[in-house]
Amino acid sequence: MRFKYTKSQRLLKSAEFKHVFAKPSKILSPHVLLFYCSNTLAYPRLGVSVAKKNVNSAVLRNRFKRIVREKFRLQQHELGGIDIVILAGKSVAQISPKELGQCLERQLQKLIMRQKK
Repeated sequence: MRFKYTKSQRLLKSAEFKHVFAKPSKILSPHVLLFYCSNTLAYPRLGVSVAKKNVNSAVLRNRFKRIVREKFRLQQHELGGIDIVILAGKSVAQISPKELGQCLERQLQKLIMRQKK
């Protein structure tokens, strides 16, 4: 099965991000902050934000975004109509890409379990 990550699955406008931050549910870890709320669509959407003050290196910021998008792409079929914003924590620059991927997988699994309740 092939999964795509299309433009319609991205949160692009500040109003879309503000909607998620207005009354978010949260899943927090030391490295990654995940905020989410339901949307009126039949598919999930993702927004990613990496503050320059948290991650100085552009290479590391882009790596973070790539890993987040890939983990979302692989698990999007289990997420319903939900908007997700993922923020990088200050310690994300100190962990390996493998650890980051595992952290994101755990958070997305928690989100999937919460939706099933």
